[in-house]
Amino acid sequence: MRARVEIVFAALLAPAAARAQAVCAAPEASALWARIPDDLREGAWIARGDGDDGRLDPAPRVLTAELDGAAPREAVLAVDAIRRGAESRSLVWTFGCRDGAWRALGVLSLGVDAAWDGTLDARPGLAALRVERAPGMDHDFLRVEHLDVRGGADPRFERRRLVLIHVRDGLPFAALDLALREHVLAGPARATVYEATRALDLRAPRATLRVRTFSGSPPRWRACRTALRLEGRSYRAADPACFER
Repeated sequence: MRARVEIVFAALLAPAAARAQAVCAAPEASALWARIPDDLREGAWIARGDGDDGRLDPAPRVLTAELDGAAPREAVLAVDAIRRGAESRSLVWTFGCRDGAWRALGVLSLGVDAAWDGTLDARPGLAALRVERAPGMDHDFLRVEHLDVRGGADPRFERRRLVLIHVRDGLPFAALDLALREHVLAGPARATVYEATRALDLRAPRATLRVRTFSGSPPRWRACRTALRLEGRSYRAADPACFER
């Protein structure tokens, strides 16, 4: 039931070990937007103003985080590019400080169903964006929680998705991508055909994931638990079948 994350990378990036350590200015939305190359501007229609003055609509979110375990910190620019009845998405760009200037490393693209506006009382978009560090880690994760909704066509659904982003070898990667909550309904009675909750615990001594799912044909609840281990760029589940359930 889960859609996979899309991360687009900028080309020709210098390795992390070759970074110049010049200090970058404090990140601001308009300045970061101006540093995004054309191939990473998926949501170009969100720029507006008299001429191209770089203003963003709606209000963007900006933060910094130590995503690779080495100074200087990375910058993040996030915005919801969502319209009714049209292909929409939420976009999260990651920037590195290179030669005293911010440079776009890649963009996380989270799709929103075109029929989101309808009978479900929920609005899609970025539900949470914050810095999180798991015990024993030498770097932060960018925690992105995103709500996708289809309320105007069957099957209707709400899906709250979690993506943990960090930087490896100068590029952003999804260390983890899963749906924390899913609820799928269909038919005139809006009967539940699928439901899932996933509880993530990144605390030491090892990370764990608990999964509980409901399938309506035939009606059945199932539950499982699996350990997670960070291997290089991403977490791997000891029980892949539980992770994919």
